Amino acid sequence: MSVYLSQVQISYFKSFCGVTTIEIIKPGQWLSIIGKNGSGKSNFMEAIAFALGESRVSLRCSKITDLEYKDSNGHSDPFGQTYVAVTLKQNLETMKTFKRSIENKKFIFYIDDEDVSMDEYVDELKSHGLNIDSMNFLVYQGNIDSIIDSTPKERTAMFEEISRSIEFKQDYDKLRLEIDEMQLTSMQLTKEAKHLVQQKHSFGLSIERTRKRDQLVQKYKMIMS
Repeated sequence: MSVYLSQVQISYFKSFCGVTTIEIIKPGQWLSIIGKNGSGKSNFMEAIAFALGESRVSLRCSKITDLEYKDSNGHSDPFGQTYVAVTLKQNLETMKTFKRSIENKKFIFYIDDEDVSMDEYVDELKSHGLNIDSMNFLVYQGNIDSIIDSTPKERTAMFEEISRSIEFKQDYDKLRLEIDEMQLTSMQLTKEAKHLVQQKHSFGLSIERTRKRDQLVQKYKMIMS
């Protein structure tokens, strides 16, 4: 069953000062974020990516503290905690809340307010079909240009990833190898069968010649006697 994002709560993350809560009322519909340059559109998407396990490097920062909100003077709020929490729903019922925070310059992960390891956090997201590594999960603006400029082979790899057919590549390659081997065996058997038919034909001719020769010999003996 499909899972959808119902709420995003952003606290002191990048350009977000204080706690900002965004409710997504109608699931399954387009959600557009508009605003002038520098208004925080990209930071909103990165906040969601942060909560869903995106790596620090992909969030346009060189160190953890770059993710924390800073005022115009570059100072962090000593009382503000940096975190992003996303609430997921399934069939209009609240399912789980995933929260990722920065505490003592470390990433801390919570599922429904329970402290968990990063692996447990990511595995739980994946169990609901949310894989941050998937190419169709979050598509940033720069990725669109790279898709347009990609080669057919690269696009094929991308579609395999999106459709998740790449997960069956190992099985496919194994079956493909088995089919190739069967086809090779079939070709060899066909060649051998053709050779046997030729041998049979030659053998049949040889028998016929021997029979005729025996008949001639018999007639000759009768004449001479």
